[in-house]
Amino acid sequence: MKKLILVLVLVTAVTVVLGVPAAIGLFVQKGISSTVEDRLPDARVAWDRGWFRSGVRIDDEDFNARLNFRHASPGAGWVSVDGLVNLVETAAAIDIDAKVSLGGTLTVNAKAPALDMPGPVTWQYDAPSLRVVAEQGGDTSVYGTAEGLLILDGIGNRLAFAGPVLEFKLTSESMQSASGRLSVSARRVGQAESRLVVNIDSISMPAMAELVQALHQLAGAEPDSTAAGLGAIGAASAWQQLAAAGLTVELEELVLDGQARLSGLWVPDDRNLILTGEGDRATIADWWANIAGLAQQAPPEEARSAARQGLEGLAAQGAITLGRRQVTVNIDGLPQAEAAIE
Repeated sequence: MKKLILVLVLVTAVTVVLGVPAAIGLFVQKGISSTVEDRLPDARVAWDRGWFRSGVRIDDEDFNARLNFRHASPGAGWVSVDGLVNLVETAAAIDIDAKVSLGGTLTVNAKAPALDMPGPVTWQYDAPSLRVVAEQGGDTSVYGTAEGLLILDGIGNRLAFAGPVLEFKLTSESMQSASGRLSVSARRVGQAESRLVVNIDSISMPAMAELVQALHQLAGAEPDSTAAGLGAIGAASAWQQLAAAGLTVELEELVLDGQARLSGLWVPDDRNLILTGEGDRATIADWWANIAGLAQQAPPEEARSAARQGLEGLAAQGAITLGRRQVTVNIDGLPQAEAAIE
């Protein structure tokens, strides 16, 4: 009887050791194949399956990838993957390394020699890298860096940064809510560091999921179409739910070239905005002109003129105090906030 039990235990152990990796490999294959079929219906997919390892080649007109997987093997957790993804449109070769640990934590690392995001406004990253860690409980952190970033259009507007760094941390507060902290820093060529730090509390995760879904629908819809209308309605409804759940946005600090500083608090449900700070007038006008020119596709001279007029307009509304070289912001309460936003 003891020998029979021992044999059964050994058979079970062998089945688990051999069966679990194979099952994970099959699950990965089905998941990736289904995603590729939905997103890239014309792509060619070739698998090389094994018990503890498998590989896939995906080839499409604008996308190709070579990925190698390890399933439930030493050091690999439940599954790990490494490989190279080539994006033709962005001229990027992205090196990917990811792993799901036995504790359920997902870790993804990605880097590339360069990454170009073309469009009316082009974003050019030099040696970008990204690390994402998502824990089983919902906590997620994102850390991204690059040696340089150039944002430009075809009419003369441009922003050039050295050493941009992005950090984001999402902390789960319950099954329904979370809080987040966003930090972005960079240095314009020849200037002191600029940085933005924002804290977001009482984020309703169901409402946020609805908002993301609605914005995705809106982005993929034709203007003035029924789908666009439904997407806009869905986004407005989701935003109202976020505000009603107590969403609070704190601007811990906004620093521009080390010459201007701003902090504040926004509570959407109370329609309350507080902004305080001060800074060099020329620095603020220069940032305003660059961002407005890129966002509105306005020629640089027109953007600079709009920035000057914008500052004068805010001063006339009482939202800021405009000195010869200094700007002071002291918005506290709804009337001034609405005037400043308008």
